[in-house]
Amino acid sequence: MDLNFRQLGDPAQPHVIIIHGLFGSASNWQSIARKLQDAFCLWLVDLRNHGDSPHSETMDYPAMADDLARFVDRHCAGSACLIGHSMGGKAALAAALRHPGAIRAVMAMDSAPLRNRSGFAAYTRAMLDIDLTNLESRGDADSALAPVIPEKGIRDFLLQNLRRGDEGWYWRLNLPVVAEALETVSGFPELSGSFEGPVMFLRGGDSDYVPDDIVKRCVQQFPNSTMSTIANAGHWLHAQQPQRVTEAIVSFLSA
Repeated sequence: MDLNFRQLGDPAQPHVIIIHGLFGSASNWQSIARKLQDAFCLWLVDLRNHGDSPHSETMDYPAMADDLARFVDRHCAGSACLIGHSMGGKAALAAALRHPGAIRAVMAMDSAPLRNRSGFAAYTRAMLDIDLTNLESRGDADSALAPVIPEKGIRDFLLQNLRRGDEGWYWRLNLPVVAEALETVSGFPELSGSFEGPVMFLRGGDSDYVPDDIVKRCVQQFPNSTMSTIANAGHWLHAQQPQRVTEAIVSFLSA
């Protein structure tokens, strides 16, 4: 499907697609993208069922990988580097395996081709339990989520998906399908082939999403892969350490 996007930078520069994680959208990356736009042509995309991209009953990595490959073909002259966080990182890795000719390099942020524990089921249940027809305000939605999600930052992140239109409040992401797909996107599919281009696994030092031995486990499919760690950062490393993540991106893409 055709993904919604925001574009920054000069199209004559190398093309880089930045891919958000679960419950996210292209807008999550705007501040970092503005720091990169002088050196790269940046495409901030909404994955299917997220942001303002189309909704679909299919929500798995092969489908997301094919969406990205179509985007590269239509907007990036057939070749681009991919940067993805969490689910977006797995989508980028899947795209590299399924369409290696279209992908130059991949940076997977706190993401790897393995099964992670899913802590998001409680989030989706809490979001689905909100009665949108009788919702008075965004503050009321925040209060409804608070007993299940005590972290204000996480609630704010999730509530970026809450919108108000002419007919009332709605979730702009396809929440029922996302809820059903949690088990699928927590894992990684069995994909054949390999990707010979550079791959960087950039993890948060305080996160347990990417184990120490992941590069050693990935060499068959990603023979040119390395790992780097951002200290004092958890799973949302780009929000917690934006400057150091920006520096890591520039270093990787420049190399």
